[in-house]
Amino acid sequence: MLFIALFGLGGLSGCLGDGSGNADESSVEQEIAPPPPSGLVVTVLSATAVSLQWNAVIGATSYIVLKGTAPGNETTLTSISGASPKFGDGHDLPGGTYCYEVKVYIAGAGVSGPSNEQCVMTPTNTLVTPTNVTATATSTSRINVAWTGSPGATKYYVFQSTNGGTFTLVNSVTTTSYVAAALTTNTNYCYEIQASSTQGTSAVSSPPACDRTFGASLEAWYKLDEDMGLTAADSSGNNHTGTLVGAAAFSNDKAPIANNLSTVLSPGATTDSISVPFSSVFNLSSDFSVALWVKLPAAPTGKVTLLGERAAGCGALTWEIAQDATNGLYINGATLRGFNQSLPVGIWTHVAVTKLSGNASLYLNGTLVTTGTFTAGASTSAPFQIGTAGSCGNGGAVIVDDVRILSRAMTTAEIVDIGKQPPAPANLVVVVNNSTQMSLSWTASTNPTKYIILKGSAPGNETFYTSSPPASPTFGAGHLTPGTQYSWQVTQVEHGLISKPSNEQVASTAAAPTAPTGVMANAVSKAQINVSWTAVTGATKYFVYQSTSGGPYVFKGSALSPATTLGAAGLTTMTTYSYEVAAQDGGGSVSPMSTPASATTL
Repeated sequence: MLFIALFGLGGLSGCLGDGSGNADESSVEQEIAPPPPSGLVVTVLSATAVSLQWNAVIGATSYIVLKGTAPGNETTLTSISGASPKFGDGHDLPGGTYCYEVKVYIAGAGVSGPSNEQCVMTPTNTLVTPTNVTATATSTSRINVAWTGSPGATKYYVFQSTNGGTFTLVNSVTTTSYVAAALTTNTNYCYEIQASSTQGTSAVSSPPACDRTFGASLEAWYKLDEDMGLTAADSSGNNHTGTLVGAAAFSNDKAPIANNLSTVLSPGATTDSISVPFSSVFNLSSDFSVALWVKLPAAPTGKVTLLGERAAGCGALTWEIAQDATNGLYINGATLRGFNQSLPVGIWTHVAVTKLSGNASLYLNGTLVTTGTFTAGASTSAPFQIGTAGSCGNGGAVIVDDVRILSRAMTTAEIVDIGKQPPAPANLVVVVNNSTQMSLSWTASTNPTKYIILKGSAPGNETFYTSSPPASPTFGAGHLTPGTQYSWQVTQVEHGLISKPSNEQVASTAAAPTAPTGVMANAVSKAQINVSWTAVTGATKYFVYQSTSGGPYVFKGSALSPATTLGAAGLTTMTTYSYEVAAQDGGGSVSPMSTPASATTL
């Protein structure tokens, strides 16, 4: 017995003898288990309910859900069918801390170790946080705020922030909407909502909902977000509704405006435009501002009209903003003011023209380009048209978005706010964590509303992947494919506009682990065989499978790296067992099986 005990101490834990030649299996059996579930995520639904979800385990007979009130003290709560890797726990208490783990049971293989641990705190009452908060400016001094309510709430607190400042309580209401009034002209306001009842208050909604009050003298504003149909609504509240005529149609080639739904394409024929019934506000007879986002899909072959007011058949002209080979971009009326600039092809450009005391100024992407005298022509009572005006000019297609007409000259700061994209996030770095996960980080921006993550499979083909909260300039990308190349960029949203992309980073996930080598099986008693193997780079766990006398392989045990041994116990004397080993990395990728190794118990 002394010899056996010394062997056990020198070998795997738990290999002490019992005097019969059979090893004590108690501690060895702790390692004998299927792989545990991975990817456990716990989501708080209310003050008393959470939902659990994890990655399915192939062959699962059932799952065992463990619950505790602090990290590490989880005990068995219940077991559920192996058919679905999710569970809802509705028996928590408000304001409590709860920790969860999940194990899997596979018939013939036993119960796994626990999954990753997830701890959450329930709210202090049964009120869920208000959702779907929206803020919509309706005038120079009002913003309509609306949200989805919380069951059981008796009132809602409305918190307001001005231009990114501190949120302060401005009112409480018993409905799920609020009109913020007496606001400052052309100012950005953000809102958060909190539900309340006799039981307490919910968490504050997030992210904030923001919008900017209209600038003074806003006469018409076409957001062009309808996405379908033939109507272009006037968001200024002045009811200058437009109608799409000719081949003009909504497009999904969008300007860099946050939450942009659509734009309008005017293919360039003489009848293609958004036509708005005549109103004297479109005459531009005194000070004015015209602002819009523009994109030329292809190089023009002649005059391209962006918008204007002109009689049919290239008749009498009140004014138009257009571009031709002679003048470049210009505004024409009683006089013509050329700006000696041309719109780039295939790129969204913000164009703003203001007139103050007889001088017209051109801004491109929020930057003043030039100023010169200009006088509009006499009123023609013609409709205001976006696209081809007065059936005049068919030199090419134009896409337009966010068209604004004001009866005053906007300030440079106002134009910058609606026409200058924020700076791109800088210093994007991508770190490969394992075969299925990467970590992204970048330099924090000054005042972002959110970050937008772009993902591709090769340099230059990134598309929208997801958005990330503004609080932290980091993002964890999971569920990637092992050994696969990914390209990444990040943009940010600020004052309602989306920045250009950050620097591009291209990286490949690590390959799935290779099959373990050097597998050896060594019989140490009548009932135990020690299995060993060579460590695999990147492996965090190993799974050992056993075959009895040439039969099928089944789970026998697992070992956490850096361990490269496993004691297979509970065996039959003088019986041949074969073993194969697979490696798993931190991303959950599993290697092919190793070459088998065999041994016969004593």
